[in-house]
Amino acid sequence: MSFIVIFMFAWLIDEKNSWKSKLLAAGALFISLLTVLATYKRTGWIGLAAGFFLILLMKRKYIYILPLVLAGIFSDFQNPK
Repeated sequence: MSFIVIFMFAWLIDEKNSWKSKLLAAGALFISLLTVLATYKRTGWIGLAAGFFLILLMKRKYIYILPLVLAGIFSDFQNPK
C-alpha cells in the first residue's frame, strides 16, 4: 500500500497532468493513505515519509519538506518514553 500512496503522490504533484487526472490521483491517494494509516505499522509510515521526502527532493519542491520534517519531529513528542 505504501508504494501506491507514493505513486499517487508523485502523480498528484506532477505539473503536466490535467485537473481531472489530479482529482483522480487525489481520490486514490486519500483512499490508499487511509489504508496505510489504518494498519498501525510504523514501518509503513516511515517508508511513506521517506518516499514523500524523496519525491519532493526529486521534483525540487523544497518548500513542502519543512512541514514534513516538523511533523516528524513533533509526532515524537506525542509518545514520550
